[in-house]
Amino acid sequence: MRSRALAAMVTMGLLLGGFGLTTPATAQEDMPKAEAQVPAEKLGRGLHNTILGWTELVARPQAEAEEKGAVGVVTGLVNGVATGTVRTVTGAAEVATFWSPLPVKYQPPVKEPASPWDRR
Repeated sequence: MRSRALAAMVTMGLLLGGFGLTTPATAQEDMPKAEAQVPAEKLGRGLHNTILGWTELVARPQAEAEEKGAVGVVTGLVNGVATGTVRTVTGAAEVATFWSPLPVKYQPPVKEPASPWDRR
């Protein structure tokens, strides 16, 4: 029983290790300095967007209402749902792939503001 469990663990380790070796490698030196990604920055941005993406549901209508009045609440709510969904999904993807420098010319889909709290 023990040898069978050990064999299963070794097999899984080899399979998972093999999958990690099959990912394409990109040298940081080959990338332009402005586009080089630091894994810690990608992880931080991903965690921030994953955890706080839902706040767009509040921040967007508030910002739109200040600019356009009552009509802005409706447009802000629609924009907030869309932007919040994009932030949350891309944040989760960045957390899952923060260790990888790929894609090489990656830019987050929501650039301005970088955070819902930067609007204030």
